Amino acid sequence: MVCWAVIGAGFESLTRNKGKVISLLTGIFAASISFGLYHFAHSPPFNQIHMVLLMMIVSFATSIVYFIGRDIYAAIVFHNTLALFGVMQALEKSGNLISYSQPVYPLIVILIIIKYYAIYTFSVNKMSTIMTYYYEHKYVKEYIYTF
Repeated sequence: MVCWAVIGAGFESLTRNKGKVISLLTGIFAASISFGLYHFAHSPPFNQIHMVLLMMIVSFATSIVYFIGRDIYAAIVFHNTLALFGVMQALEKSGNLISYSQPVYPLIVILIIIKYYAIYTFSVNKMSTIMTYYYEHKYVKEYIYTF
């Protein structure tokens, strides 16, 4: 997510004076290229040149989800869904998928904790956004300042 939320958004911000479309495309390209280059530091087979190029192409879809929707959570879910299928195919191709046939219970517990934390964080962020809107509304400001 660093590729999209930091690098892509940073490049988009740097080029915002070039127009909305150019800055958006710059952010998308910067995020996708950096995501692909990151995979050189990944484990095989994802660190090979053809996989890095494939990751750059596939990451354009996540870039579009993030930059058009402006929702990091949607981008995370979308990216992890794509990654799940990619990793499963790589494990199957290498013959290592069988080693994951038994559940790893500590991992399941961690995932449940992360799930509930994400739901809590999302609901708190949404409530915060709603409250900010109401507090910034003209009539609410005038009402608060009268006390």
